[in-house]
Amino acid sequence: MNNRSFYFQPSPTMSPRPNVSAERKPQILLAAMQVFLQKGFTAARMEDIAKQASLSVGNLYRYFPGKLDITLALMELFLEPSLSNSNDLLSAPGTCRERLESSFLRVLEKQDASLLTLYGEMYHLARYEPRVRTVLQDYNQRYQKIVANLLQQGIQNGELRSVDTDAAAFAFQSIFDGFMQNMAFTSRPLNLSVVLHQAFDMLFNGLSVTRSNTS
Repeated sequence: MNNRSFYFQPSPTMSPRPNVSAERKPQILLAAMQVFLQKGFTAARMEDIAKQASLSVGNLYRYFPGKLDITLALMELFLEPSLSNSNDLLSAPGTCRERLESSFLRVLEKQDASLLTLYGEMYHLARYEPRVRTVLQDYNQRYQKIVANLLQQGIQNGELRSVDTDAAAFAFQSIFDGFMQNMAFTSRPLNLSVVLHQAFDMLFNGLSVTRSNTS
């Protein structure tokens, strides 16, 4: 008998083996998020995440080399969609202020207490973890660039006076970060639309073209 007949030869009609890794990683990230919320980034252990994800610790290490790698994957999961949505602002209809204010409000309205807590944890972690700090710095720079380009559109359209758009974008980023962190600690209900509108009034009153600016 030809020995080659013993080799397994897949049928052309057989489906490829599913990518288990693609299924497991979201499961692990969800489990990690739950553990981080319960214990915080610092106190959480790989054993805790493995237990929450119903995996052995050995299996968990097959997907992520360590807790910091899980943290970075979670950050990418949160931050990249935000950048993609923000980039769409440059071609969206409306004035500069309308686009920016509606974008801020959409993001803030989607945040629940758990996500806000994680957001604060990430910034705390960035103080002593260089890789986390690098990711946040890169995100902030890219986001501020989008906002600066949007403000430049406002200047070119005659909505805003000529300003240092990079400095103004940094101010907008600071307001956004402040909202995110304060929302995690406030105990009273807030009308986000009203509060955000007042904040934008203060900023845009200084940026908008007025008669005194144009005379």
